[in-house]
Amino acid sequence: MTSYTIGLDDTDSGRAALDWVRSLPLGTGDFVKIVTVTEFFGEASSPADRRLVEAADAMRRGHPGLHVVEISADGPTVGQLIAEAQGGHLLVIGSHRDRILQSVVTGWLPERIAVASPVPTVVVPDDWERPDDDGRGDVVVGVDTVGETGAAVLGARFAGLFGRSLLLVSARPVPVGAVVAGGRTAAVPLAQLRQEDADVLQAVIARVHARYPEVEVRAHAVDGDPIDVLAEAATDAVIVLIGREHRTAVTGALFGSVGMHLIHGSRTPVCVVPSS
Repeated sequence: MTSYTIGLDDTDSGRAALDWVRSLPLGTGDFVKIVTVTEFFGEASSPADRRLVEAADAMRRGHPGLHVVEISADGPTVGQLIAEAQGGHLLVIGSHRDRILQSVVTGWLPERIAVASPVPTVVVPDDWERPDDDGRGDVVVGVDTVGETGAAVLGARFAGLFGRSLLLVSARPVPVGAVVAGGRTAAVPLAQLRQEDADVLQAVIARVHARYPEVEVRAHAVDGDPIDVLAEAATDAVIVLIGREHRTAVTGALFGSVGMHLIHGSRTPVCVVPSS
């Protein structure tokens, strides 16, 4: 059984979050909680209640036997959504990528929720479109250390759910002072750094295969800014996963750089996975 919590409001981003969960192959044992927060933005309760009922009915029609619960909450949005997600498996929220509007997940709220959430959080852009059912497009996971196994294992679960391959991506900026074609060299040789990245990927692959041996896993270790590398990988992906405490040599916390860039710049859903 998988438990999903959806943050819903009367915007395209809220509907995108709902539609993303509806697109999943949900089973009769799965549990979906649809949550709207009314008081924080001054929305009257009647429209919110109608929206909840309509969303729950649509979810049940698409997935007969699914257990669906509607929750109308009052109070600060971040705290309420996190409280409702507690004890579940996945929190799903929407985001406006290119504009700031009043909604459940507007402005900086997607980042605030994903940083504070105790469960993996999927951020679905308001212009997300359901991918073609042609088997193309990987589940992509950004990997920096063996500690990123949690994101990779969840990525493998998504890959099995979607019938896709899992692509692990490790990106390392060329150190300051390093010159690839002659000249000065880095304090640590690039060849050694690349070997370390390859070793990390192999260790993560082994742990993923131990849990999901049926999932096809590929791995790429490349030189480049993680922001650019993962943004490019996200272009054709069905979902991108990153660890919340993911670290890079240059930018510090990955979520504070790559994560924000992906959420604001990509049409692909981004899943932020807290460390275990």
